[in-house]
Amino acid sequence: MDLQKFDYIIIGAGIAGLSSGQYGARAGLKTLIIDLSSGGGQALQIADLENYPGAYPSVPGSGFIMNMLNQTTSFGAEIVQTQVLSIDKIHNKFIVETKNGSFESYALLIATGAKH
Repeated sequence: MDLQKFDYIIIGAGIAGLSSGQYGARAGLKTLIIDLSSGGGQALQIADLENYPGAYPSVPGSGFIMNMLNQTTSFGAEIVQTQVLSIDKIHNKFIVETKNGSFESYALLIATGAKH
């Protein structure tokens, strides 16, 4: 499979990953977000999200995440649903191997979240 080139890769499509993806794409970086799921992380389980800036009054976590996903992709970030197998740094570039191909970037953020 060909090595797909990006300026910025984010592993994790929760609130942190999507926020960073928005800023990267808005700044003109070719941005890729990789996650096993379709995105959202723990926020999808929150009935009344009230502790995130801008989420006032409280909103359902699922609706908040749908808005974030739409906003992130509207700025040009790509989201790929796949499993990361390995990450290597070769010279000044990161190589991310996944089940669906290989990706290269100059910058990498790991935003895989937490579990209760």
